Amino acid sequence: MTGPAPETGRRRRPQPIELRPLCADDFPVLHRWLNDPHVRAWWPREAPTLAGVAEKYGPRIAGTDPVRVFVFGVGGEPAGMTQCFRWADRPQRRFPVELPAAASIDFLVGEARFRGQGVGARAFSAFVDRVFDLYPDVEVLVGYPHRDNHAFHRVLERAGYRRLDQEVDQLGIRLPANWDVDTNVVHVLRRDRRAALART
Repeated sequence: MTGPAPETGRRRRPQPIELRPLCADDFPVLHRWLNDPHVRAWWPREAPTLAGVAEKYGPRIAGTDPVRVFVFGVGGEPAGMTQCFRWADRPQRRFPVELPAAASIDFLVGEARFRGQGVGARAFSAFVDRVFDLYPDVEVLVGYPHRDNHAFHRVLERAGYRRLDQEVDQLGIRLPANWDVDTNVVHVLRRDRRAALART
């Protein structure tokens, strides 16, 4: 006599996202990620050398550069990199809209096997909460991906971001002139909106 047939079709619970600060031992992996053609399509900077990665990210690890960098992964395997910065800490940089207390997140899924599985979206959403914790004075996060980077647009929307034109009243600002003619599309996430979404 046999027991009941095992259930089929049950979806496995996704592994939790792991998030840790970048360290120097990650430089070879980060170098590979930044030279991956999929990543370079949306990070159109000069292809970095390993020495260039160390020169750029070493100060960020040491805390002498205000950008905070993290590696995310699942099951003990690194999947990608994410970093954040307060706009007030980078006064030399031009931003797409004037906001008094804002921060931004850069994000990439470096390992191809983790793409298209929702890992990136879950990691980004988890990092949003980390950024609000890191910067208690920041009231809004701003993302401005290329208009053709549809995957990242979906990641932002899943985390609660909305297009800038949908949030101007809540932010108490006026839309910048020609804000929607650039190659990038501005999305914003208010702290209070994120908190409200967490309660639903």
